[in-house]
Amino acid sequence: MRPLPTWDYTLKMARYAPWLYLLHTLLWSLMNILSLLPGLIARAFFDTLTGAALLPGGLAGLLGLLGLLALGRAGLWMLAGFVEINFRFTMSALVRRN
Repeated sequence: MRPLPTWDYTLKMARYAPWLYLLHTLLWSLMNILSLLPGLIARAFFDTLTGAALLPGGLAGLLGLLGLLALGRAGLWMLAGFVEINFRFTMSALVRRN
């Protein structure tokens, strides 16, 4: 019996639950992309302080946006964590069964 390559195992597991693979990929990609936004908000904050850029919301609007972003990321973290747990348990059960 020849050993099966890792990429073949991964492909077979992705075919078993494609919606779970896709959701897992999308949520964690979104988490990684959203980690860039606080830096952009900080840049806008400092640009507003120096007078280089005037935003309609002002400093209070930027701070509110930063707080809203933090709450959104916390909720997304919970959802992505739930999907991660289901993903890992589903795939580990599949590997153990087969």
